[in-house]
Formats: sequence, structure tokens, C-alpha cells
Amino acid sequence: MSTEADSETSASTQPKPLPAQPIVAKAGSYYRNMRYLICALCVFMGAWFLYDGMVGYPAKNKKVDDVAAKRDAATDPTEIATYSAELTKLGEKHPEGDLKNQKIIGSILPFVGFALLGYWLYKSRGEYRLENDVLTVPGHPPIPINAVQAIDTSSWEKKGIAQVNYNTAAGHQGKITLDDFVYERQPIDDIYDTLVAGLKGQ
Repeated sequence: MSTEADSETSASTQPKPLPAQPIVAKAGSYYRNMRYLICALCVFMGAWFLYDGMVGYPAKNKKVDDVAAKRDAATDPTEIATYSAELTKLGEKHPEGDLKNQKIIGSILPFVGFALLGYWLYKSRGEYRLENDVLTVPGHPPIPINAVQAIDTSSWEKKGIAQVNYNTAAGHQGKITLDDFVYERQPIDDIYDTLVAGLKGQ
């Protein structure tokens, strides 16, 4: 005779039902949007550095030269004091090396931003799709669940990253990365659960 406690224990030990297929994980919105923002910041900072090197710093240097010339030409102590105070407020001139560095950094930053964006878009290209127990991943052949040889789950709980080793019947071997930050979290988590369950059932 089973008791209510026995029924609850039995229910708690039942395996978690697997999500319905197809499961499709596209690039994560937060991941993509933050990378767009970083690229935009690189472009903005590049423009800022270029402005300083080509306009801002030269304008300040000219202002310092003009005020210094007026002070040197002045004979009235009050005017001399006024120009001296203005020079103190303006500060030192920017050396040519600073202008050159601003131009170099300003020229490089936008290229760095777009290069990084290109890498990030490539990393999150396409989609992960699990359908009819076959996983398709950008850059890899179709991977049947039974072709999964091992799953490294050491980083899954903390980082949402798992490494999946596969070996298909056609002789294709490789490793794919499940990352629920780069791609949509819930679908990637569902794919992970399905692959783990499939591996345990082999």
C-alpha cells in the first residue's frame, strides 16, 4: 500500500520533462546591443580624440600664444597682471607629441570598434536549432544527439557555458560551445538539458 509521502517522493524523482522541439536559439539581444554600444563608444571616443588633436589642442595653443604676446607687449601693470592671470587659467601649451598621439588614437579607435563588432557578430551569427534530435550550429555539420560524446559542464552553473564534443557517423568530429549569454538563454538552456539527457540515455 503506497502512502501520500511515497507518491510525493516518486514524483520528485521523476526526470524533468524535456522541452518540445524544434528549439531555436538566436543571438542574444543583450549581448548584441551591448556590443553595438561599445562600437559606438569607440567611434565617439575616436572622434573626440581627433577633434582634440586637430582642433581643440591647436586652438588652445594659439590662444596661449596670443595671450602671451599681448602680455609681453603690454606696459600697464594692470594689463600685464590680467594677461598673466589668463595664462595661468589657460595652463601650459600642448606639445606636438600630444597632438600627434590624439590623432593616432582617434584614427585607430573607430577601426578597433568595428573590428570588435565584426568579431562579436561573427561569434553570434546564425542560430542554434535542435529539431528531430539533430542539432545544427553555425560552422558545424548537423549533429545528431547520439553523436554527442561528452559534455563539459564545469562552467555551466556559474557562467552558462558548456563544451560539447561530438563524433558523427559520417566521421565529423568537433566541439561546439553552448553559451546562454551569446545566444538566447532559455533556448540554449533547453538544448543543454536535451543534450545532457541524451548523453545519459546512451
